[in-house]
Amino acid sequence: MKHFQLLASVGVSPTSSSFYLRTKGELVEALKALHFDRLSIFEPSMILTPTNRYGIGQAITLKVWPLLKPILLGGLRKYRGVPVHILGQAMANNIYNKGDAYEVLQWDDFYN
Repeated sequence: MKHFQLLASVGVSPTSSSFYLRTKGELVEALKALHFDRLSIFEPSMILTPTNRYGIGQAITLKVWPLLKPILLGGLRKYRGVPVHILGQAMANNIYNKGDAYEVLQWDDFYN
């Protein structure tokens, strides 16, 4: 079985005005055209790491983002931050799960 997993981001789209989101969206479309038996697209919002590697901006984000969790409800749940180890486990475990031919996995899926 051909199964490809891609780490993308919430909001990827080939028509996005953001270079990163547009590039990832174009990549997703190109991967779809390859007709894998299963294509898993992981779309985390903020990946929360245990250490700050990029300066004050990341330091603030790593402190503030988890505090937003209680207000990110309903359709906003996908914007909740995910600890990097949870995301890694979800990606590793997904290899063994049965899934659709094309699947997009977001915050709730990382915890299932």
